Amino acid sequence: MPKILIFNNIIFYIFGIDIKEDRRHIHVFMQSVNRFKPAKIWLEPEIKLAKQGDFSSKEINKILKLVTKHSDIINSQLDKFFKNKPIKIIKL
Repeated sequence: MPKILIFNNIIFYIFGIDIKEDRRHIHVFMQSVNRFKPAKIWLEPEIKLAKQGDFSSKEINKILKLVTKHSDIINSQLDKFFKNKPIKIIKL
């Protein structure tokens, strides 16, 4: 479950078990004691919420804006993962 991007306390992950899923997506956690369910964000055909997890609507809107703004970085990291290349965590 590699981390690919960190923005403040929001962490973007790839779940290796999802590698065969048809649509490209990312999982998102927030560093907090009370957060156990990640959000899941579709990256294609458009950036869209798949699962809200333990996030509020306000937090989800912030996450969707971050994913949209940094989609090139996220997709580049995913490309590296799918090609079994090393991934360095990017902190914004």
